[in-house]
Amino acid sequence: MIPVNIKNELKAGIFTYLDVSTCHITQNDMGLLEFYAARQMANIACSFTSCYSYREGIFIHIDDDQEETLIRDEHEFSDDFWTLMDYARELGVAKLRLDADGTIIDGLPKHDW
Repeated sequence: MIPVNIKNELKAGIFTYLDVSTCHITQNDMGLLEFYAARQMANIACSFTSCYSYREGIFIHIDDDQEETLIRDEHEFSDDFWTLMDYARELGVAKLRLDADGTIIDGLPKHDW
């Protein structure tokens, strides 16, 4: 069973991430994430949370609720993307890993792209 807030169970300096399939976001969402990751790698100012892309997916830092409320209004991600971010936050993870071969989670929206 997964603890309600995983962060509370870990020692300082150890962080957890949720590994999920890219099928839980839209292709447009992935394009936006890759755009923001490229901007961050080039040290260009970006109002989105930190993210890092790699060949099969992307890592996203999970911000606290207050910070993300501002971000939601500034970016054109799908409702399904925000549902996934909320799910990750509820689990208390520090990072979200979206991977082409990641875990498909029952109950979350799925997209075929």
